[in-house]
Amino acid sequence: FEHVPKDTVHFNIDPYLLLSNGNATVFPQNIINLYTHPGVENEHLAVMDNWMRSLILHEFVHIIHLDHASDYVDYASRVFGTFPKIIPGIAPRWFIEGVATWAESTFLPSGRLQNRILRREFLQKMNDPFFCQKIDCMDNPGVHPFYQMGYWFGAHFLDYIEKQKPNSIKCFVKENSGKLPFSLSRVFETCTG
Repeated sequence: FEHVPKDTVHFNIDPYLLLSNGNATVFPQNIINLYTHPGVENEHLAVMDNWMRSLILHEFVHIIHLDHASDYVDYASRVFGTFPKIIPGIAPRWFIEGVATWAESTFLPSGRLQNRILRREFLQKMNDPFFCQKIDCMDNPGVHPFYQMGYWFGAHFLDYIEKQKPNSIKCFVKENSGKLPFSLSRVFETCTG
């Protein structure tokens, strides 16, 4: 993505919460929270070769994406501090999680897009005529496996575009960082023609 976060990225490791997951935020500072309990049963990180490495990369890509302020967001950050950096995060969940899931699958050998078990589950859902009757199913957190749909839809869609036009995702992240919220259509137009 050719971007280095402007401020230190802090890691908060919580070994007591019984989750194999994490989250990232850039406000008030760059923080990655990692929950280090190994995945169990049907948690998707449980079927990955090196789930912790994938999780760290996934969350770090969120930091890069949200920290990558340009244009008016960069100017506002100089005046108001880190608060305006949340503006690039006002985008659909499938885009934000899709970028991070695509990155973990592209830069590591064991990302979710490369996992045969997860691909099979995704294809089964996509072939189910009663699944996802409304577009909001992509952003519905729900329960397994629905909370993964935003990740999968976004990552597969972005992967498809990246194969059609290399460096599109890097362009999406850069262009999204300086645009008004909800202007993602214009970002896609700019980056793909």
